[in-house]
Amino acid sequence: MIAEEDDINVLILNDAPVVLQFNAIAAERVLYKRDADKVADFVEIVLTRYGDYQIDMAFFSREHFEGLKEAFRDGGQ
Repeated sequence: MIAEEDDINVLILNDAPVVLQFNAIAAERVLYKRDADKVADFVEIVLTRYGDYQIDMAFFSREHFEGLKEAFRDGGQ
């Protein structure tokens, strides 16, 4: 059995957003691998891109959260 669910979604990760690529790698459920070297290269690229992305995303999330707190503190205006 491949998955516990009845539905399986197939996605080409090459063009997916970096967060989705990272989450797919983190799940560690490889269904098919034709070229181990290409997979290793892909993982390396994704981990590097995700590391760079996480810095910006963490900053954006903090700024966004602070903005929301301000807006609600001021009456939601």
